[in-house]
Parts: sequence; structure tokens; C-alpha cells
Amino acid sequence: MMERVFNFSSGPATLPPSVLEEASRGVLEIAGSGMSILEVSHRGPEYEKIHFEARERLVRLLGLSPNDYTALFLGGGASLQFAMLPMNFLEAGQSADFVHTGEWSGRAIKEASLFGQARIAGNTESARFAHLPKALALDAGARFVHFTTNNTIE
Repeated sequence: MMERVFNFSSGPATLPPSVLEEASRGVLEIAGSGMSILEVSHRGPEYEKIHFEARERLVRLLGLSPNDYTALFLGGGASLQFAMLPMNFLEAGQSADFVHTGEWSGRAIKEASLFGQARIAGNTESARFAHLPKALALDAGARFVHFTTNNTIE
């Protein structure tokens, strides 16, 4: 039996062995399909069942109404989202609000500025991002609010 190593770095995290064992079974075969989760179609019933159930559970876990909200599972990581969100939700003359919490939000602000106005709704740069802003100046007309909670650099 291998000795478990606990990873506390940003990004990937340590998972319980029971989760890894269930995932490994899905890599071999999923839902009696005779195929691995890596082999089934992303439009097939085996994958769609997992996808839609995960989406519904996430919305419910966040205490949100499934009539008003949905969850998107997107590849590329946070840096891709810095561009993808404003590319899809901002047009020239529109704005988005940003809570500037450090390096990652700074990158998101820079990227959004290419597509519209990136408004700073809160900022603790003067405190070297040691805490979150106590108050935010949100614009009711903003297309979205970007808030990075995982400040892994400062």
C-alpha cells in the first residue's frame, strides 16, 4: 500500500481514498456502459447524468435557486476565465465590477479592460492585500462582479 502524501499547495488538493477509488472505477467503466468515462461521448447519457447531477448539486449546495442560476463547468483554469467572462459578457461602453484582492484579480482586471470598463469596487492594495475590503462600491449597472477569494501569491 502506498503512503499518502498531503498536498496543501494551491490548485490540486488531497482527496480521500474513497473518492479516488470511486473515480478509478469510472476510469475503467461507467454505469455498465462497457466504456470508461474517458471514452463515452460528452453528449451521451452516461456523461450527461453525471454532468447534470453535479450541476444541480452545486447550485443546491450554494443555496441558489435552480430557476435563477446554473453552474458552468469550463476547462482552462482561472486565467482562461479572466478573458472568457468579459469576452462573453462585456461590450464596449459596459462595465464590470472587480474586488481587487491581489495578483489574480489584478490579472482579471487587466484582461477585462480589453473588452470594456473594469471598475474597482473594493481594494486593499494599500494593506498589501492582507484582508478583504470591508465595504464595496458596486455599480447596479455592472454586467458582473469578479471576486477572487484565493489569493495564493500575496
